[in-house]
Amino acid sequence: MKRYIRSDTEDIFCMSKLTKEYAIPEIANLIGDYVYFSENNSSHGPRIKFYGGTKQTSKTKDAPTLKFTKDGDCELELAPWMDKQNCPNAFNNRLLNNLEKFVNQYLAILLLVWFEHLDEAAALEYFHGHISFEQLITTISYEIPSAVVTLEDLDSYCRANDLYKF
Repeated sequence: MKRYIRSDTEDIFCMSKLTKEYAIPEIANLIGDYVYFSENNSSHGPRIKFYGGTKQTSKTKDAPTLKFTKDGDCELELAPWMDKQNCPNAFNNRLLNNLEKFVNQYLAILLLVWFEHLDEAAALEYFHGHISFEQLITTISYEIPSAVVTLEDLDSYCRANDLYKF
């Protein structure tokens, strides 16, 4: 994972917030206090934003960013003012590794949301454990075959059918 790339500005629009408190246990153990995710609504690529560890870095606008590619390669992006004192979670290797695991484990869902083939609300319902995987895939804007029964199957199907695009 590349780390500590800094950017000066970024536009923030609406993002969905997934908190540890409401996430299924497998996710709660990976995301720290929360992550934000969204569909494409700006000029940047897929990403999550996460709690930086202080009040100053607790809101979407000021939270650190973990960008990721379609292959799950992650890159940390920090604002120039972020440091170990005001954004300690961005310097916590254990948390960063867990966030990267979250991205890679749920890459298909995050990318389908990003490319607007899956509604953020449906993804949140799945991450909260309120709907099953089978129910989730019925909400995708493409008809997913019944043979797709795991996240790995979903990712393979999406890649084979070029769904990670607009």
